[in-house]
Amino acid sequence: MIESILIYLIKVAIGSSILFSCYQLFFKGDTFYVRNRLFLILSILLPLLIPLITIEPAVNPTLGHSGALLPGATIASTSHYVDTGITNTIHRITFIDILFYTYITGMLFMISRILVGIFNINRIQRRGKKIKYHGTIVVLTDSDLPPFSYTKKIFVPDVLYKSESSSSILKHELAHISQRHYIDIFLAELFLSLQWFNPFAWALKKAIKENHEYLADNSVATKIDSIKQYQLSLLGITCGEKTFPLAHNFNRRIIKKRIIMMNKSRTKPGVMLKTLLLIPLIAILVASLVNNSSKAVNIVQPVSNLPVSPFMTNMDPLSLDTTYFSDNSKRIIRGVFYTNIMYPKEAILKNYEHDFYLVLKIDNGEIVETSTFESPDDFSAPVIDEVKIAAFETNEATNAGKPADNKLNTIIHNETLDAAKNLEKVEIPELQGKTIEFALKMSYELYSQMGKDVVWVVVQNMPSFRGGTVDDFRQWVHQQISYPEEIADQGIKGPVFVMFVVDKDGSVTDTKIMKGLHPVLDKIALDAVKSSPKWEPGHLNSEDPVKVRYSITVKFGEQQ
Repeated sequence: MIESILIYLIKVAIGSSILFSCYQLFFKGDTFYVRNRLFLILSILLPLLIPLITIEPAVNPTLGHSGALLPGATIASTSHYVDTGITNTIHRITFIDILFYTYITGMLFMISRILVGIFNINRIQRRGKKIKYHGTIVVLTDSDLPPFSYTKKIFVPDVLYKSESSSSILKHELAHISQRHYIDIFLAELFLSLQWFNPFAWALKKAIKENHEYLADNSVATKIDSIKQYQLSLLGITCGEKTFPLAHNFNRRIIKKRIIMMNKSRTKPGVMLKTLLLIPLIAILVASLVNNSSKAVNIVQPVSNLPVSPFMTNMDPLSLDTTYFSDNSKRIIRGVFYTNIMYPKEAILKNYEHDFYLVLKIDNGEIVETSTFESPDDFSAPVIDEVKIAAFETNEATNAGKPADNKLNTIIHNETLDAAKNLEKVEIPELQGKTIEFALKMSYELYSQMGKDVVWVVVQNMPSFRGGTVDDFRQWVHQQISYPEEIADQGIKGPVFVMFVVDKDGSVTDTKIMKGLHPVLDKIALDAVKSSPKWEPGHLNSEDPVKVRYSITVKFGEQQ
């Protein structure tokens, strides 16, 4: 979810930089101030909206079986498959997290800046004297503030109101109000709060305010006798330079620009044709920034041949050249199937094997539809992983070369579709808040056709620790560890997730930290697991010892 937000913010920054650069190159010097105002507003709205658009790929609904998935109960894991389905809910602070929280801090600062400005303006309004000017409230202040307009009110120092230039000031600020420039300023400040890290957002806000001044000056010029006298009155205004975020503040630094624009010859109408540049520009933005899910599903990825199985399963990460899913997420996806799927009895009795593809449609992080297909040519979603489901054959014969059994295929497909519902019950980063489609290759195979030296998660005869289960081993590990006082004093507590393998001879090997908590605590947990005495190894049957993988939680500072 965090990654999706950051990607969205980057897309918004890119879009606004492109539009503002075009404004600077093609439109800034024109006297078409209304056109410029609309362009600058679009430079805010389009980058915000376009990345939210999603283009869905077309999927052939007539092939295979399909069905909508509904929320179900929490996943039930067997005692042999420990903690794997929840390991992704605990994680360390990453660089991405730091970026996100830094962004949130900046955004909150910008919002607080706006709120403080509103509070100060309201305080000035309460203290000032109020009069009417052409139906608009004018607040006379006794401070050295510059004249400014805020929403539908004008604020003018009492000294300036009594001067000869007051009429020009009031007409100028009234133009801001009548043209509703406060709406643009509100949008600009909101956009700046979301894009405070983007220098183009700051420049965009400045350009909007400058164009407002040109619009107001242009309006005043049509209502006075001498434009030169108006310009001299601007030069004669002396006041402080304090500004408020949502107000149109008098700014001496741009008076020269305003006078130049007032004296500039009107841009010829034919130059207005430059506005047509908006058409290809918007098309480029849509093509570049739209959330095009068809890009993410138009290539069928190769799958690995490493063997895995439901009650004899391999949990080693597959080597897969794709950016769609991390190894940890693929491991969790496989784990969900391994604990919620069975090789159908009808297929085992006939030694029936079957390969097909399961396509899952994700909408805003939730699985809304699944479909099964016999060939990768029948769909466009990327195949991100392979799940192999094994069973022992009932005799020497196999179904090699036999034609497909449509009834058994239907049973196997339905078993897979039912198991897929449980993917909604675990946290998988690549699914959070996204709209995407992906596929899994589902392979129901006989054990005799698979490799022998693999690491399993669940077998018929699980390893035994001192006559007990993995729960007994977890208790033993907790008896071996101590909670260092220097770590406890820092308030660091929680679980450390450790993965290990019980080898064919019963020894514990291949220990690793899946999710850590603190380097010191991680090492303590890892050393405790490594010091395990030998187990009674697991067996696929009474004769064949196999390697079996486990994951356990070692808790520090929490109730075990």
